[in-house]
Amino acid sequence: MKKFKVFIGMFLILSAVLVFPTDIHAQNVYVNEKTTINVTHSWGTPAAGFYSVSTGANGTVGEPMSKYVTSVTIPVTFTPTAVGTYTITIEFDVSDQSIPPLLVNVPKKVVTVNVVNRPTTPTTPTTPTTPTTPTTPTTPTTPTTPTPPVEVDTRSANSDLKSLEVSVGELSPAFSYDVYNYRVELAHGTSSVTVNATPFHEAGSIVSGTGTHTLKTGENRVVVVVKAENETTDQYTIVFNVDEEPLATIDVDGKELKIPRDLSEVELAGFEKTTLTIDGKEQTVFTLDKMVLIYLLDESDQGEFYRLDSDQQVIGVWNPMVYGEVYYLPVTIGEEEQERAGMLFGKQEVLTQSVDGWSFLNEELSHLRLIKLSNLNEEENFYLYDVEEETLLRFTDATIEVAGEKLSSKASTPWYQNVNQDLLLVAGGLLIISGVAASIYLYKDKKKKKTEF
Repeated sequence: MKKFKVFIGMFLILSAVLVFPTDIHAQNVYVNEKTTINVTHSWGTPAAGFYSVSTGANGTVGEPMSKYVTSVTIPVTFTPTAVGTYTITIEFDVSDQSIPPLLVNVPKKVVTVNVVNRPTTPTTPTTPTTPTTPTTPTTPTTPTTPTPPVEVDTRSANSDLKSLEVSVGELSPAFSYDVYNYRVELAHGTSSVTVNATPFHEAGSIVSGTGTHTLKTGENRVVVVVKAENETTDQYTIVFNVDEEPLATIDVDGKELKIPRDLSEVELAGFEKTTLTIDGKEQTVFTLDKMVLIYLLDESDQGEFYRLDSDQQVIGVWNPMVYGEVYYLPVTIGEEEQERAGMLFGKQEVLTQSVDGWSFLNEELSHLRLIKLSNLNEEENFYLYDVEEETLLRFTDATIEVAGEKLSSKASTPWYQNVNQDLLLVAGGLLIISGVAASIYLYKDKKKKKTEF
């Protein structure tokens, strides 16, 4: 029976070890004494989130793990009330850095410590003496001074920001609590900006950097300092770059348009970027064949390409039509050219643009439009545009005029169009028969004369 009890006890101990992944802490702790131990746990995937600590029947939520880590050391303070074993369990609720974040399976950490009574210091036993010699009193041993428990700072160490906002421009990259450097591009003339920030932890505070800041042209650095409850700090840096004054301005139809200083990121397919001296200053322009364009900004810093003539004067917005990978420019039709026989002048919708041109009065040609276009070498030609097929064909002006005169005579119908078609067929057949008969008669008559002769 005794052996059976020993076997059962060993079986229960082995089962507990296999079922619960525990770490046996080598340190003995004393009953009814406040004790602090450090529990270390590690895993593979960097993660952030929360952990919870339970000691016996009591559970508490620890500080948030605001930075992505693969290990953590957690101080646990407790006061055991009975001799035996004391279990500390730490569980994790953490996620990785992906977007959206994915949960990371971190196994719980279980630590068991031994709780014992603090031993009393035994006195040294007296040495027996002979009856005649008095005993020499023993010197009592100095009692062991208990080691005071380590004081643990329970204040929050979270010095992250929950939000960071600026009154003008946009943060680049977008705000994230674990990104500490940002840049904001601002237009020329921006003189101030307001920065607002909120600590992540309710016990945190903003030391400096928020509020309104005066800006100058170029780079302006603002550092937002946030302090945690335990006095640790973090810094978030924002560089506000105020654009320089434009190189020059050009008057276009009464509007002052700006020539930007930096055109390194401005490109136009097919055009070559080069320089040209305008009003004594070297400016960047875009050229293709004889076409010269300049890039200008309006008062809202919206950019467009404008055409330059041979005298380097702006003559209008670059708004070409593209057909078959070829650029075409609509030509404005003067009053002296607007009248054409068999056609009606007006605005025509061609390749998504409204341009000067003509439609045909003849219903059979109602799907065609006549327009005048220029290529990049400033050569002007007439073109026919088919609104149904969306095709563009080149025609000479003379051809269009002849076609217009022929097709515009809709009111005067030829005589043969009013005659019954069956009668025309009968008449045609009779003419053919008469012709054949006449030919046979002439042939026989000629042969007869030869015979008589």
